Amino acid sequence: NMIISRMFNVKSKLKDTDEFTKANIIPKTIRVESNGRIIESMSFPYFKFDEVMNTDFEDSDLKEELETTKYMFFIFKEENGEYVFKGIKLWNMPEIIIESKVKSMYEKTQEVVDRLVYRQKAEGQKESYSASIMSAPDNTAEAQNLKRALEAAGIEVRCSGTLRSAHSQFIAHSKYITIDYYADLKKQVPEVKSRQFVYDPSTFMCAATDFTVVLGGDNK
Repeated sequence: NMIISRMFNVKSKLKDTDEFTKANIIPKTIRVESNGRIIESMSFPYFKFDEVMNTDFEDSDLKEELETTKYMFFIFKEENGEYVFKGIKLWNMPEIIIESKVKSMYEKTQEVVDRLVYRQKAEGQKESYSASIMSAPDNTAEAQNLKRALEAAGIEVRCSGTLRSAHSQFIAHSKYITIDYYADLKKQVPEVKSRQFVYDPSTFMCAATDFTVVLGGDNK
């Protein structure tokens, strides 16, 4: 940051100068490793659950911030063990990204908060449920035991696979898979065991199912 301030011949932080404040420009330093990997990642201000739940995306502070803020990236690339200044890029998030990916993530966050914080329950139950099983390479035998136990309980296991670095989780994909359902399932199928409960309605590891059980290397 000091180097960037000196480039503009200012003594204070660049983001606090009148020019940058009036133009709503936020300077960011980007370091690119010799292999092309970017070290930094962008972060956004914290939010309160109740504000997210009671505010539509169109009226949200996040949408306004992304629409009105520009970012000035100062790019440094590693060469022979040192970071060399490569240039400046002024960027703002395209509207099509804001209205698609960002909006989708905002609405997904609302759903997750509703389910895991406010514990909103889905109405009714499904007639049948489906599952996926993912396991660390050394847990394939336990995965087979779990598959048999789930199928004996009437749950269709649509797919299974392995993950090299798996962390034990129970991932709910369907709105019908609540924490209460998980608690009842553990009683009905003890092989499910207690794991970190995660709600992710859109990321499927091997098939579109109601839930995924991940048997990680930390499972033993």
